[in-house]
Amino acid sequence: MLAAVPTVVIASENCDLENGRSVFQSCAVCHTNDDSGRHGAVGPNLNGVLNREVGSVSDYKFSSALKKSDEKWTPEHLHAFLESPMDVYPLTRMAFGGLKNDKDRRDVICMLGE
Repeated sequence: MLAAVPTVVIASENCDLENGRSVFQSCAVCHTNDDSGRHGAVGPNLNGVLNREVGSVSDYKFSSALKKSDEKWTPEHLHAFLESPMDVYPLTRMAFGGLKNDKDRRDVICMLGE
């Protein structure tokens, strides 16, 4: 039986960008999100991540799990990944337990889409 995948609405009127930026600060420990092209201390730059192929940034060394993925970072896929990275990609090197709050996940995704 397949689990239901939530429809993630990222329209700016349906999210709190300020909350997304605030929650992203925990992501910013490892990731950057700007147009510099520079990656974070441990994770890839997330600028333009929405609808990009998973593991496709050419100058970042992704885990084999992400490199082998044929998925795109759609809002729905990001939503599931941000909730529990290890459940989506068990061999990911991303040592993060996930964002458990649904609104926080939606707001971060919305912020990443701005």
